[in-house]
Amino acid sequence: MKNFFASVIFALSASAAVAEVVTYDCSLHRLEQGWVPDRVVLSVDAEEKRARAYDAYIHNIDEEP
Repeated sequence: MKNFFASVIFALSASAAVAEVVTYDCSLHRLEQGWVPDRVVLSVDAEEKRARAYDAYIHNIDEEP
């Protein structure tokens, strides 16, 4: 899990120089049950300084990203 967050932080900081929306579709491997989804989609717009996250829990509550 620590590696996942480190990878996301690195990827987000590395994409800051790109002037386009970058989308990451991540599969997570968890060791125990809990509120960690199997899949997370992250979208980053560095130029607008905006980010979005979408997973099964967000879909269950909001039904949209």
